Amino acid sequence: MPRLFEAREIIGLAIRIEENGEEFYTRLANATKNLQVKETFEFLAGEERKHRNLFREIQQRIGEFKPIYESYPGEYLNYVKALAEENIFTKERYGQLLANQLKTNTAALDTAIGLEKDSILFYDEIKNFIPESEHETINEIIRQEKEHMRKLSEIKRIQQKT
Repeated sequence: MPRLFEAREIIGLAIRIEENGEEFYTRLANATKNLQVKETFEFLAGEERKHRNLFREIQQRIGEFKPIYESYPGEYLNYVKALAEENIFTKERYGQLLANQLKTNTAALDTAIGLEKDSILFYDEIKNFIPESEHETINEIIRQEKEHMRKLSEIKRIQQKT
């Protein structure tokens, strides 16, 4: 019999990603003197806060969930945990630490773009752990993360021209 997953654990990782993202963007906004970059990072910090709250709502609504298919017991959980471990934003307070290491707007924008990409991949995969009734909420968060990535790329292009 396939193992039932504690979907709340997986959603907990998503909450931590969003908490760290909010801290990361807040610190970057406070560190830059460039008004356009500052406003972008402030906007993204607010978006991360909204996403965290959405994930908390999902976490309260769901319990255990049986994934659609596994080759062996624990396959999906192991895969998603590996994805989470590769996403530095699942580490406690890492948003703050990372932001403090970035010294230029270009480095901050490049790092933010990479983190948004990682989040999109992670969020797409966690849909295997939650009921289908929650998929549209996750899909909307993914759409927003893609828009964040686009916005960051656009700001980077503008900054490189100046």
